[in-house]
Amino acid sequence: MVELEKNNPLLRGIFKKNYNEKIDQTKLKKVIEIFNEENLCEYGEDMIGRIYEFFLGEFFRDRGQKGGEFYTPDSIVKLMVNIIKPQKGKIYDPCCGTGGMLVQCKKYIKERGGDLRDITV
Repeated sequence: MVELEKNNPLLRGIFKKNYNEKIDQTKLKKVIEIFNEENLCEYGEDMIGRIYEFFLGEFFRDRGQKGGEFYTPDSIVKLMVNIIKPQKGKIYDPCCGTGGMLVQCKKYIKERGGDLRDITV
């Protein structure tokens, strides 16, 4: 955002720089430290994506919105992957947020004995 404003005079001053102003910075630091100390790979594939989706769902539920308005629920992603049946070529996820579609494509290919080297992401 800083670079965009620096290189585009029309954009100067329009971007909010601190999205955490209402969050207790001491508590936020402690949460970051906890996640930083954990090796989340031990808990299986895509743990960070699952955690992210969980917090999105909880955050928006508290505000009367559905988390699915901001990320694609796992059941929909699985349906999409089963429709496109990825095996070879390119996989393109233009809205890649948590990477859930890419993870589901990988699972789909492995379950069917495909070779992940035949795929470009």
